[in-house]
Amino acid sequence: MHKLSWKHQYIPIIAAIFVWINSSAAVISVIYPFVFSIYGKRVSEFHVFMEKTTGDVHISWFFQVLIAYVMIMVARGIYNRKKSAFTLYVTMLCLFIGNDLFIAHSLNVLSLVDICVLVLLLYFRSVFNVKSTHYNFTYYQIIIIISVLCAFTYGVVGTYILRNEFYNVTGWTDAFYFTIVTYATVGYGDIHPLTETAKMFVITMIIFGLGTFATGLTVVIIPLIEERMREIFKIVRKVGRMQNHIVLCGYTPLTRILIKKLSESRTPFVIIDSIDRSHPTAEKKGYPVLIGESSDTEVLKAASIEKASSIIILNEMDSDNILTIITAKALMESMGVNIKIIVKIDQIDNIKKAEHSGADEIISPALMAAESIIGKL
Repeated sequence: MHKLSWKHQYIPIIAAIFVWINSSAAVISVIYPFVFSIYGKRVSEFHVFMEKTTGDVHISWFFQVLIAYVMIMVARGIYNRKKSAFTLYVTMLCLFIGNDLFIAHSLNVLSLVDICVLVLLLYFRSVFNVKSTHYNFTYYQIIIIISVLCAFTYGVVGTYILRNEFYNVTGWTDAFYFTIVTYATVGYGDIHPLTETAKMFVITMIIFGLGTFATGLTVVIIPLIEERMREIFKIVRKVGRMQNHIVLCGYTPLTRILIKKLSESRTPFVIIDSIDRSHPTAEKKGYPVLIGESSDTEVLKAASIEKASSIIILNEMDSDNILTIITAKALMESMGVNIKIIVKIDQIDNIKKAEHSGADEIISPALMAAESIIGKL
């Protein structure tokens, strides 16, 4: 395998760390006055501070937080040297710098740091050359996303223009607040229309906004769920056709070594692992992965345990391994089959428990290491 250069190894890590630090600092710098005013019991001072700042500054704060959150989400792609993430990050960084200039009307220290980082990223742009293989949005989904942004803009700008016809709307911040509250269907009642024109505007805003958001959920979110469900059913169908395969419980370093050996010998296998972890490497290579607990009867049934040649249990916790043995044994008795069970046990005290539970073969790395050391004396 080709060894990555120092640039490909360290530049993405440094860039990703900077994204987290810079973006988190940007969010904290905006949120801190709000939190300090509440917990520091200086609400009156905060109101004075807000009155002294203009509506343009309030808008700039909003966009600063929005851009910072987007940059935080991009950090993982930067770490993985994704080309698309790099492009988006550079764009967001430019917007970040422009937003700083909009607030301060001059180059401050943070702006200079961002500019330096931008220059360095552009210099090392060849490092970020991994093409993304993630889900691509369709034309209709892009239209919906644009529609959602337009609906939000419509609500904010319309509320601000008609601010004199609303109760308690004095600036852009109130317009942002009222739009979010309205679309979220919270309705605190602290801001409401006073005239017929304002009421008609709110009606069109609700129809346009809620309709767009509802359609957006169906067009953008549901296809993503359907895509994932198709992948799951594809794996289930593939596993259902297997014969004399091996069921691997737990996606651990030891499992990865076994997978390599099984792949070389073209031995069919299926992996079962916990739902709280992702398996990008296994899925990328086309290995069948069933997400769930190996001690779950339904998950073992989905792995076609009755047609397997053996079950190898390699979960990290001994308790999970022993519970899996008990579940597998009970399931095999109900199906009238007898499948060989091989289990890994780390704690020597748990070996007897695994034997009594029905394990055919027990592998104890600690015991094997001790015997190997004794053999070398």
